[in-house]
Amino acid sequence: PVPQGRYRVRLAAADSTGVLGTIELPVNATLTQMGTFTSSDVLTWYVDAANKAQLFAIDDVQDGIDTLHASLELYPTGAMPTEYPEVQWTLTREGASASVVPVVDERTSARPSATMLRADVEVPWASLPAGTYVIRASLLVNGAAAGTKAAVVRKR
Repeated sequence: PVPQGRYRVRLAAADSTGVLGTIELPVNATLTQMGTFTSSDVLTWYVDAANKAQLFAIDDVQDGIDTLHASLELYPTGAMPTEYPEVQWTLTREGASASVVPVVDERTSARPSATMLRADVEVPWASLPAGTYVIRASLLVNGAAAGTKAAVVRKR
């Protein structure tokens, strides 16, 4: 864990002759306030053909993936609650109107760990046509909306 703030991540690689290349990228490490929680972004991942988890499937998701997983991490701003919130997950095509029935519409309970809660959903990725989709996680605390986060993913 790092304190919230702006960071720069520098990656370096050398080839077999010793030629070095670097890239530096800005990273804004912040959490979003959602009621009595702060939250991560919607985190996406899948398991590849070698049975290895591939994190942060944000842009193009590799071909041949059966299931796309999405998670939302919730950090209580006070004591760990005794009743855990729920997350309403939806998956829609990007640009779809509000009247379109979501491809996925599922409510899951957050599960506790030592310092946070986490809610997950599985998306039947193989059955979806190619396109760009929005995975939306809406936090519900005692049945009331406390905030929403979303991620865009693209199927080739």
